[in-house]
Amino acid sequence: MRRIVGVGEIFALFDLSWVWCLLRHLPAHFHDRKQLHLFSSADGAQTSAVTPTLAEAIVQLHERFAMLSTLMDVVCFREVWRAVAMAATRVMFNDVATEAHFSQQGALLFKADCEALMEVFRPFTPRPHTHMKELHEACILLNLPTDTARQVYEDSKAPSPRNGVSALLKSLGVVRLKPEQAICVLLQRI
Repeated sequence: MRRIVGVGEIFALFDLSWVWCLLRHLPAHFHDRKQLHLFSSADGAQTSAVTPTLAEAIVQLHERFAMLSTLMDVVCFREVWRAVAMAATRVMFNDVATEAHFSQQGALLFKADCEALMEVFRPFTPRPHTHMKELHEACILLNLPTDTARQVYEDSKAPSPRNGVSALLKSLGVVRLKPEQAICVLLQRI
């Protein structure tokens, strides 16, 4: 089998259609307020199951990665999967974690979605969450016990909250998100 080496060849094969497919499925699914409502009314929903539209995009992404990993050299393929991880993180964080309202069950559903997305990258990195830190940390925040979430929020309103909140967030494993971003995510909890 011939190895692909040139950038032009990579993008010709790549066609970006699968990236656009993934990115089109994510925001199209979650921008619809009825779909965002899914996270606030997930009572009784299977919280270990992946949202159906996202599941379809994940399967397609997995199939394309399997194909590309055999055709591309390691360095080029690493750049591809990292770029896709960054784009998926941006969409899921900006359009879901900071826009939807989450019940306790909805937060668990979002966590299942994020974990399924991260699993696609596991064949290429032993710790996929390190390439999707914002999502990982949003899941931590959305699934905090109510008292802890309230404490983080109250500390953020203190006269000089920055250092106190930063230390508290760090103790929770939230180091990538700025305190303002973390509070924005926490405010999405119902």
